[in-house]
Amino acid sequence: SQETMDKFIREANRAGLQISVHCESDRSIEQVLWAMEKALRDFPRTDHRHRIEHLELPTHNQIERMASAGIMASMQPAFFPAFIGLENMEIYETLLGKTRLSRVHPYRTILDHDIPICGGSDSPVTPYDPLTGIQAAVNHPNADERVSLHEALEMFTTTAAWSAFEEKDKGTVLSGKFADLVVLGDDPFAVNSEEIADIAIVQ
Repeated sequence: SQETMDKFIREANRAGLQISVHCESDRSIEQVLWAMEKALRDFPRTDHRHRIEHLELPTHNQIERMASAGIMASMQPAFFPAFIGLENMEIYETLLGKTRLSRVHPYRTILDHDIPICGGSDSPVTPYDPLTGIQAAVNHPNADERVSLHEALEMFTTTAAWSAFEEKDKGTVLSGKFADLVVLGDDPFAVNSEEIADIAIVQ
């Protein structure tokens, strides 16, 4: 119930915890977002990094409110090749209709509202491989929601580390940080955007 969600998020926020709740469609997003907004009015925090996991079908109003409240998105672009289909979204269109279809995984809209997006896999739902997610974000079937390769890489590196309060240890290759990195067999900026997931991991 909304009351249960409100109480849980209010108490967690007052305890200084980071809150992350899984929800996909606009109704579930509304329940969590509304609870987070109330909790932050009740006990304001400047660097809470609360986040909504999946956020597959937010409304424009919800995106605007997330930006205002400082709530980030944690999303899984690999859902496209795994479930939704990169070539077309005909099945999704029959389920959602054209209007809602345009709101599926709206990466560009979210980033344009200055909301950080943490990229993930939701493994074992999809494979861990971040290159698959990066390729999917760059090649969103809705061209209006595509992100640049640089933005997609940030989703899975710097923003991913920041989303977990781990930016001092991970996310960039700098002296003093963990050697949390890979050596790629090719330059992602030099290959075709549809071949990013095929780049070999040398080490």
